[in-house]
Amino acid sequence: TLRLRGRTILRAVLDVVLDDWGMRDTLQLIVLTGCSAGGLGVYHNVDFVHEYVSSKLTHGGQLRTRAFGNAGWFLDSGETAPDPSSAANWNGPYWSTGSQRNVHRGLFHYANLADSLSPQCQLSYLSTNETWRCSMAQYLYPFITTPTMALQSSYDSNQLVTGGPDCCHATGGHCSNCTGSDMEAVERYADVLNASLFVAARGNGGIYAPTCTEHCYTGFWTRVRIDGVTMADAIGAFVESEDPEGMVWYDTCRGADCNPTCPFNNHREDVSASGVKKEWLMGGGLGWGRSAMSE
Repeated sequence: TLRLRGRTILRAVLDVVLDDWGMRDTLQLIVLTGCSAGGLGVYHNVDFVHEYVSSKLTHGGQLRTRAFGNAGWFLDSGETAPDPSSAANWNGPYWSTGSQRNVHRGLFHYANLADSLSPQCQLSYLSTNETWRCSMAQYLYPFITTPTMALQSSYDSNQLVTGGPDCCHATGGHCSNCTGSDMEAVERYADVLNASLFVAARGNGGIYAPTCTEHCYTGFWTRVRIDGVTMADAIGAFVESEDPEGMVWYDTCRGADCNPTCPFNNHREDVSASGVKKEWLMGGGLGWGRSAMSE
């Protein structure tokens, strides 16, 4: 029998920090982050980490916890498409297999995540027997109470490699030499991912969403900029803020790597790096949240 003990291991690590390192009396700030599967783990565990450590502190002060899910927003790709034959539909020929949904459904049961994920989230999907949805960031995020920022590319290269057109597979997710129909599918994927991301603009959440074809932004913390703000700047502001509500930075251009500071920017002729298309990222009428770019 194979038993997974992730929560037990996490609790043991926190005990080492608190007891062996003697931080019960002094710890005031936790910054929790992870990349890819680790980014998903941030969404899964941030509330537990904050509550568990808070319960162990002896100094009587408040604990500030800030979390950053780096490339952990794996988009659900299992909904039924109105027109599955259309490449312009994100659930068309490239995403119709629902690979991300299948992985997360399996993970929920295999890792027994029902014991560790938000009870409120699971209750909301109980009537439809879809509690497994709470293993995916886009469904779990509304139930996270600890300030958490989504660090997520609009064109996640990992997701484009695993679910995108062949032209994305062959170029590591950078989608070069694609046909027009291929790029329509890619753009539709970005549209839907961005619309789902804006749940993180509510409450005490935050978003930093460049258009770069990247997965984890390791090595590019100070290179990529949105309206002059680097990811490092955004993280620092989120950590330092007493009330991080609505701290949102996103590219207003449309197209993979349309931000000129993207490492793989190729300035395609069909992409305008200066065109403001806020309605694209606001998900066609999701008129909540704010853009730090416009202030």
